[in-house]
Amino acid sequence: MSHALAGTAANVSDLYTAGSLLRGEEEEVFDDAGAERVEKMRASIRANVEHLFRVIKCQCGITMVLYR
Repeated sequence: MSHALAGTAANVSDLYTAGSLLRGEEEEVFDDAGAERVEKMRASIRANVEHLFRVIKCQCGITMVLYR
């Protein structure tokens, strides 16, 4: 059930308007493709950084790390 509606320009993210639409009584909030794109971008950046560390570790001869 929807209780609020907001129209914005195409270049405005849904994440910016979500706070003004919530009343505080909601038990569940569902996001859409805008939030998924942000998560995908963060995951892509993290994957690139992890790959860089893997390359550096291989060049330095560190092949196995034990966690205790």
